[in-house]
Amino acid sequence: MAAAIIGEMLVETGHALQRLGVRASGKNVKALDRFRSAGVTLPEVCNSVVVDSTATIIGGQCVVKGNTSIGKNTVICSEPNSVYIGYGSEIGENVVIQSASVKLSTGLPAKVVIANDAVIGNNAVLQSCLIGEGAVVGEGSVVGEGAYVENGAQLSPGSVVLPGHRVPAFQVWSGNPAKYVSEVHDDH
Repeated sequence: MAAAIIGEMLVETGHALQRLGVRASGKNVKALDRFRSAGVTLPEVCNSVVVDSTATIIGGQCVVKGNTSIGKNTVICSEPNSVYIGYGSEIGENVVIQSASVKLSTGLPAKVVIANDAVIGNNAVLQSCLIGEGAVVGEGSVVGEGAYVENGAQLSPGSVVLPGHRVPAFQVWSGNPAKYVSEVHDDH
C-alpha cells in the first residue's frame, strides 16, 4: 500500500516537473508526452500534431490526424464514444469536444467527426456532431448532438446549431438558433 502511494506521488511530481519545464521553455508539448494511461487506452495522436500542454484528451477512442493543432485548455472526451479529428484541422483554445453516451434520436452514431482542414474557434462546444471538410465553427459557437455542419460551411461567432440540424455546404449561418445568412464567397 505504501509503495503504491509513493509511486503515485512520484508520478504526480514527474508530471508537475514536465509542466513546469514546458512553461519555462515557452514550447508546446506533443500529446503523448503528457498522458497517463491509468488503465485506459491512449488516444491515437500523430507525431505532427501539436497539443498545448494545458489541453486534455480523455479516453482511448480518440484519433487525431497529422498537422492538427489543439489549443490551450481544450478538453476532448472520447468516452464512451469516439472522437475523430482529421488532417490539418485547427482546434482553438478552451474548446470542449464530447461524444454522447447514448444513441442519438436522429439515428446518427453518438460520436464526433471533424473532417480535414476544419477550424474550430475558441470557446466552441461540440457534442456528438459532424463537422465537414474545411468547415469553420466560429468562436463561442455550440453544435448540438446529431447536428451536421457540411463541407465549407461557416458558423458566425456565438452561433448555436440545434441538435439534429444541418448547415448546408458552403453556406454562412449565424444566431441562436443558427439561421441561413448567405453563401460562402470565394475571395480568390
